[in-house]
Amino acid sequence: AGGGTVTGRSSGFYSLTGGDAAGWVKPSPATLYQAMTPGGTVNFTAEYKMAGMLDHWQVQTMGSNGLKGVVYSPDLNLFVAVGVSGTILTSPDGDIWTPRTSGTTSTLEKVVYGRARFVAVGSGGAILTSFNGQDWNPASSGTSAVLYGVACNNDLFVAVGAGGTILTSPDGISWSPASSGTINVLYGVGYGNGLFVALGAYGTILTSPNGVNWTPQDAGTQQWLWRVAHGHGTFVALGSAGLTAISADGMDWVPYAQGTGSFTELTDIRFVNGLFMAVGPNGTLLTSTAGEKGTWQMHPTGTTDRLESLAYGNHRLVMVGQSGTILRSDPFKGTAAIEVKPPGIDAAWNLTGPGGYNYNYRGDYHVILPETGDYTVTWGNVAKWRKPSPAQVTQTLADGGALNFRGNYVSSGTVVIDAKPDVDVDATAPWTLTGPNGFNQSGAGDATLDNLDSGSYTLTWKGLAGWKLPDPFSSTQPLAADETITFTGTYRLPVKGDVSGDDFVDLQDAIMVLQIMMGMQPPNVNFGGDVD
Repeated sequence: AGGGTVTGRSSGFYSLTGGDAAGWVKPSPATLYQAMTPGGTVNFTAEYKMAGMLDHWQVQTMGSNGLKGVVYSPDLNLFVAVGVSGTILTSPDGDIWTPRTSGTTSTLEKVVYGRARFVAVGSGGAILTSFNGQDWNPASSGTSAVLYGVACNNDLFVAVGAGGTILTSPDGISWSPASSGTINVLYGVGYGNGLFVALGAYGTILTSPNGVNWTPQDAGTQQWLWRVAHGHGTFVALGSAGLTAISADGMDWVPYAQGTGSFTELTDIRFVNGLFMAVGPNGTLLTSTAGEKGTWQMHPTGTTDRLESLAYGNHRLVMVGQSGTILRSDPFKGTAAIEVKPPGIDAAWNLTGPGGYNYNYRGDYHVILPETGDYTVTWGNVAKWRKPSPAQVTQTLADGGALNFRGNYVSSGTVVIDAKPDVDVDATAPWTLTGPNGFNQSGAGDATLDNLDSGSYTLTWKGLAGWKLPDPFSSTQPLAADETITFTGTYRLPVKGDVSGDDFVDLQDAIMVLQIMMGMQPPNVNFGGDVD
């Protein structure tokens, strides 16, 4: 347990597997491999992370049929999951699930809730509707094409599928075909910002304000596109090999190869309490605030099954997948995104909140929060970087809300102040240092000031009884990031007989002394020492 050193081992390949630790998430990957040469040394570093609620899941299996879609009705306080062979399950809390009779053996691909009813779509053009999640009735789609996706904007249902199929319905019961203008398979459809967005094979993206008239858009990629979600004023589409495509208006798209940092075929995406959440094979769960490349965080789920869909409701997240797998998170009231800027700064932070909530980590991360109330992040120190100001920030979480803590670290330099001569004035010589952004600090003697902003600094030495000021008594130097500059000031003892103040006793001093003795006032007298 813990760290240690093992000696007296022969050369060859060695592996280290991280074990379970209560309250902590195992390193990823859990097993590390290294080769050791004769007489050599190998080092294994296994980093455990404090467990957050997106790292802790209740996992169960309901039957053997794969589950393809899940949705939550806030009106009925009910989750509905659909899948292979007409499987339909319902649950009020994500824990206890009840099988329902669908009346079909078709695979149900996806399910949506809108206009006070559930609508499920699937293979062979299957469409089922239910007002309570328990009793399901078939609807005539007028097509035998597989329907892969369905969406609702509270006025209209739109279903999409094979061969460019698009169907619309005001009630989920009576369906009409709409012309898509493509024969490419359409896998997903979503709604946001007053616009339906359908997507599919070969980078196909279509948009429509009314579900009837569709306009093709340039996705900037020929990759397959699977699902789309809208949040934070942004559409995020998932594609092959972890590709994401981003758009603010549904018309202008920016694709990011491996935008999720994953090569897997992600299967579904939702916008939940300020975070985009995506699922996929091998128990993959990713979260992002913006959907862009470099913003996705991976969370362990405790399963290697393929996850097909996710839904949020009743203060918990439910994910479903192959072999009847169902995962439920601990209840939570909202989310928090911790962002450290600039990217790559490995800054530690601590997040505290109601009920003794206390979470420590570093860098960018997303957490879900168990209670409403005030949450405070405290930014840690990073060598050669100045902490965000203020170093402690508090935000208030409302039910279903999202917090965003951003810490902007500023690259900094060091100023060394060196008063001479040592021993005599190095602890007492007064000074004032001024710099950028209104910086102004006074002190005495030798000092080292760290974490200062880049810019121009001026050091001014002050008078010290019995000593002459350094010459010059004020100087200016530029400070660059990750640099050290030194201000040196040498105080001098007065020279006996020096009247002019130039540290020399010469003819000029003698004339001045004679003038003083004759009662005359010489110009520019500076009594630097005793005059005998």
